[in-house]
Order: sequence, then C-alpha cells, then structure tokens
Amino acid sequence: QINWVENDEDEGEKKWNKGDVHWHMAGTHAAENTGSTTAEFLVVARTDAELPECGDNALDQDVQSVAPEKAEVLFENEYVKVTRVDLEAGESIPRHAGINRVILSLSDYEIAYTAEGEAEETNRFSMEDVHWHDACAHALSNSGSSTASFAVFAFKQ
Repeated sequence: QINWVENDEDEGEKKWNKGDVHWHMAGTHAAENTGSTTAEFLVVARTDAELPECGDNALDQDVQSVAPEKAEVLFENEYVKVTRVDLEAGESIPRHAGINRVILSLSDYEIAYTAEGEAEETNRFSMEDVHWHDACAHALSNSGSSTASFAVFAFKQ
C-alpha cells in the first residue's frame, strides 16, 4: 500500500499489484510505502522533446491488430498505449506498424527483428532491459528457446 500525495493533495491509500500499469499527469507527488513489502516500480516518463514522425505507421496497425492472441493491452489513454507481448519459442509476429516506443523486457529472450528496408537482426535481451524504437513497420520471430515476454510503451503524443 502507498500513501499518495499529488500536487500537495493527500489522495489517501493506493494499492497496485505486480504488473499493474497506471498514469498520472506531470506534477509534484510523494509516495510513502505503508505496506509490509518493498514497493518496486518502473517509471516511464515522456519528456517534452518532439517525437520522430511516424509516417504511415499507426496504432490501429500495431501488434495487437495482427497477433491479438499474443498481445494484451494493459493500459491505454490519449498519450500512451501499453501492450504486453508473449511470444513462445519458434513463434512469429507478421509485419505490423509500430509507432515511437520503449520496450521493456519481462523475460530473458532472443528475437529476430526485421524492420522496413533493413536486414534482419537478432538480439538477446535480459529481463528488465529497456530499449527504444522509432516508428517503423517490422516483423518479429522468437529465435531462442524461451518465451519472449515484453511490454511495449507506444507514445501517441
């Protein structure tokens, strides 16, 4: 449990479970852990820097549109869409659009990635690795022996 204060207003006790995603606008805040376990969380903050152009890539053509059985939307608002992807060893996701995004690895995995106009590249990621991708059309294939689990934080603006 967290006692949450935002913009000098006590909002009382909040409770989030492991894997929960939530959003709050910019501003001052304070959190006091009033529970009996360690509170661990990841903050993904959008700066005021302009995002690269997305071209023809759009969210309605994202991973969920081509592989809904492998992608679960965890959170969405007018600023961001957070999707969890689980790709078993040997499985692939066909070509789809991706807007500007941060990827958080939720497991250790190896993935082959093919972006528009580029040669296929294979990368290994460890749990909690974080990396950035500019908007592009791309395809994925799990080239390793373990399930590839990752969260996609796609920035709408």
